[in-house]
Amino acid sequence: MRIPSTCLRFVLVLALAALVTAAVAPARAHPPAQYTQVRILAEWPGEVEQKDFEALLLPFLQDFDVQPVLVSATNLEETLRQQIDAGTPPDLVIMTQPGLLADYARTAQVIDLGAALGPAASGYPAYLDAALSVDGRVYGRAIRLVAKALVWYPADDPILSGAGIPATWDDLLALGQQVAGTGATPWSISLSATTGTDIIETLLYQRYGAGLIDGLAAGQIAWTDERVRDAWTSFGQLLAPGTVESPAALAPVAAAVAPFDASPDAAFSIASSTAAAWIPAASRQRPGEDFRFFPLPAGDPRRVIVGADFVVLFNDNPITVALAGFLTAPETTAAWAAAGSAISPYPNTRYPNPALDALAALVHTGAPLFDLSDRLPPAVRQAFVVGTVRYAAEPDALPDILAGIEAAR
Repeated sequence: MRIPSTCLRFVLVLALAALVTAAVAPARAHPPAQYTQVRILAEWPGEVEQKDFEALLLPFLQDFDVQPVLVSATNLEETLRQQIDAGTPPDLVIMTQPGLLADYARTAQVIDLGAALGPAASGYPAYLDAALSVDGRVYGRAIRLVAKALVWYPADDPILSGAGIPATWDDLLALGQQVAGTGATPWSISLSATTGTDIIETLLYQRYGAGLIDGLAAGQIAWTDERVRDAWTSFGQLLAPGTVESPAALAPVAAAVAPFDASPDAAFSIASSTAAAWIPAASRQRPGEDFRFFPLPAGDPRRVIVGADFVVLFNDNPITVALAGFLTAPETTAAWAAAGSAISPYPNTRYPNPALDALAALVHTGAPLFDLSDRLPPAVRQAFVVGTVRYAAEPDALPDILAGIEAAR
């Protein structure tokens, strides 16, 4: 099959092999000899987490003598559809969207992981099982967590060193205005992915609680609700003092690292927890020492929006099920955490730096809630993402934007 232009094949890297081999679970019994190849589809925002994932696979592939076919898509939803239409679906997909998973589960195209693997190991959060279940059956299991909408800043930033970390939304807005008053750009934000939606969801969750998010996800609360308008308006207030040029065209990694270049384009970035790996890769700065983060102070700071990379199976061949069991084992997720680009779904995991320790504590001891945009049906999700881009350029179009998201249901 000809791989679409949206995809690239990658050969496994050898970096981190010794670390991963030492950390992961013991080898399992070998599958029948005819299973010699496994096809894996994923989409990665950055090269760091992609390489760490590829290295994570090495012990399994070596022990089972399996040939991997790894496809990294720039649009997983479209690539997956093309592969299925061509009659060559992947064996295993690393997804991030429960809304997309639900489409395949309801058409009986994916495997019940609860039946194939049994229950998750002790400590696995119940909210993840709930988010990755359809009609009472678990079809996905998380292998990496991502905390959303965090402010990243240089540890020696002179304004924050003097004024301290903002404690309220008004404090955060004042910080942006203060930076803009010096002639600098306050914010580096990527609107090409979901950072805009992450900020809005954090505002909704911290101010109004999980019921509003769950109601929007289930289609029981309208996008034109006054509370939703309030969150979008606050998002606009954050953007008003200035962002890096063309945020709609800026990739998530580029946005996250912008304040840490030799000639920074902005004072602060708003990005996910994976910035803890992206920034050192781009600047060699040390997480927790040279740069730090704080959650958006939109209300209750314990309330954090969380996304996940999770395993989905498109067949129950022995090698596919064995690989799923390997990837979802606590030992394997701990190895990815040790590499520095992941928060494990399991608490009490060891991390290589203070920033990841703090991120894991935020996720596991706070009040995590699964990302709203990822839970939405794909068409509604797309309308939400595109709406944030339009709103940044046309704030007065908010009524039309919210009506458009509502119409996409």
